[in-house]
Amino acid sequence: MFFIPTSTVLRRELWDARRTTRWPDWPIGDVVFWYDAAVDGTPMYWVDEALADYRRHEAQISGRLAIRTAIIEINRGYAFPDRPEVDIPRRERMTRGYIGRGGERLRTGDPRGAREDFAHARREAPQIWTRKRQAMTAATYLPGFSKLMAARTARAAARAAS
Repeated sequence: MFFIPTSTVLRRELWDARRTTRWPDWPIGDVVFWYDAAVDGTPMYWVDEALADYRRHEAQISGRLAIRTAIIEINRGYAFPDRPEVDIPRRERMTRGYIGRGGERLRTGDPRGAREDFAHARREAPQIWTRKRQAMTAATYLPGFSKLMAARTARAAARAAS
């Protein structure tokens, strides 16, 4: 489930009913906004095709550990067992949060944390557990790999800062 707030059409009363002090506190408060609407039974229509193609780059906020953790925590706080059309994408988004955070932990020298995140990801949505992700899990067991990645990340950050 991914929303681009600037291109989402909604009724004014939905917006007014959801503007609480709760959702702006999260770094990705728009997701809380939409999940709260789903909890209340607000009818939504899903578009199954990509309508935008975002570029990935090092400076985007979704690459930050805090954002990846927020993705996990927000998605873990909801469940829609009677609405699989909402719950399956929620679980997949949470899984991608675990995978992203696990990758970041591996890059910054925390192989144990990375293993935990990869294990959660596999349990939540095994259908998106690919060979690349399996290889990342295996890398968490290689002696010195995580330290090597942390040093590489630090060098890249130093180059970017200069």
